Amino acid sequence: MNDSKIIVKNIFRLVCFGLIALSCITLLFGDRLFILDLFSHFQLQYFIALIIFLIFALTKKYWLEGFIILIYGIFLFAAFLQPLSFLPSQMEKPDIFFMNTWYNNKNVHDITEAISKAKPNIIALVEINRKLLTQMTVLYGKPKVYHPANDSFSCAIFSKETPISTQVILVNKYPVCRADFAKFTMLVIRPHPPFTPSYWHMQKQYFAKVRDLIDEIKMKNDFIVVGDFNSTYYSKVWRNFFNDYFNGNIYTWNTFRPLTLPLDRVLSNLRLEVRRGPQLSSDHVPLLIRETAEKLSR
Repeated sequence: MNDSKIIVKNIFRLVCFGLIALSCITLLFGDRLFILDLFSHFQLQYFIALIIFLIFALTKKYWLEGFIILIYGIFLFAAFLQPLSFLPSQMEKPDIFFMNTWYNNKNVHDITEAISKAKPNIIALVEINRKLLTQMTVLYGKPKVYHPANDSFSCAIFSKETPISTQVILVNKYPVCRADFAKFTMLVIRPHPPFTPSYWHMQKQYFAKVRDLIDEIKMKNDFIVVGDFNSTYYSKVWRNFFNDYFNGNIYTWNTFRPLTLPLDRVLSNLRLEVRRGPQLSSDHVPLLIRETAEKLSR
């Protein structure tokens, strides 16, 4: 092997094993440092890069490197990535429609049209602006719970059923909208994205409060939590609080783009059917949720 081939192989090893180390360290130790948590969310992107590296290794006959990539790729996919959902799927008459509707969205008609066609019993929205609020009020009446905001931290619950009680809980000024229905209690959430160490700590405080609410509610009633978590299952911080209720990765933000992430999800002690809705005018796609009679043993 000449010098140029040795250099290429060494560079390949450095990049490839560095990526594996980045993926592994951020998955396992993301709750220790803000920067590790920040880079933990891109496991799908790391996985795609590893597939490319594997193809390169096989074409160059780097058998040992290819074997290591293959083993780690299988581990990453089996333990963290699957089940995956990218494509929209139909669900007639979902019980619950959740969406981050994007506060700066000026073209909200397609959202109200989709909701009108779906005819869900409950609609939970975050980043709802005044225009969408007005249109939704025409469809469903005034929201059962609503927290207005001058920025993107608003939430609302519309429902055909009148809840027994409602509440807006503020955690560092960021709301949790709560509605206690006869069959279950619903929480609608949207914490701040962890763009800085201070916001990262605030997000952890928010998650701690949501987990406390879950533990309190499930002693008396079933619960459903829907929201834009601004975090993913790949985050050790997220798993520390909500791993018991993981039900798959549905990619809802920035879909069909390189940095797509599964930010929106549903947590419940009920077995729910959750599907990814169509791409509308928001940068998030909706989640369509159907109740079942089955309860999870957790």
